[in-house]
Amino acid sequence: MSITSEPSYVVRRENAILPPERWCRNGNACLWGNCKFRHERCKHYDAWIKSGKSGRPLCRSFLTDPSSNKSPENGGCRYDHRDRNTLLEFVKYLPCSTDEVLWESFVDKGIREAANDVFIVSDMKDHDIELLLRSLENEDIEWEWCGKDYIHILF
Repeated sequence: MSITSEPSYVVRRENAILPPERWCRNGNACLWGNCKFRHERCKHYDAWIKSGKSGRPLCRSFLTDPSSNKSPENGGCRYDHRDRNTLLEFVKYLPCSTDEVLWESFVDKGIREAANDVFIVSDMKDHDIELLLRSLENEDIEWEWCGKDYIHILF
């Protein structure tokens, strides 16, 4: 009796089966144009927009049917209906080692200077404030809130 074995195969990268990319949990509420998770355009929605929004769209999302505010997990359309022109670029952090560098990095995002190392953040959007805090943590700069709209940065 002879023992035979199947030939062994080497799985190379080009032959490997990759797991499917995970859908973005935020779906149509995702703000980021460079989101690393899966966003596929909805062909039905794009056709409805192309037709000048005439008739009833074939998909049901909160954009096409205001009475249907279902998330993809609850039966809503899981495809992307976002306007690509309004999406933002996700940035992990910006340089902010000194107050001059911080000012250059965040002046276009709405930060204003109030006094010595105290900045007003009331005109900044939430994601820009989060970017500011991530940037300060990245540079190991201590900071503290001084009321709701003021941040004291300890350079």
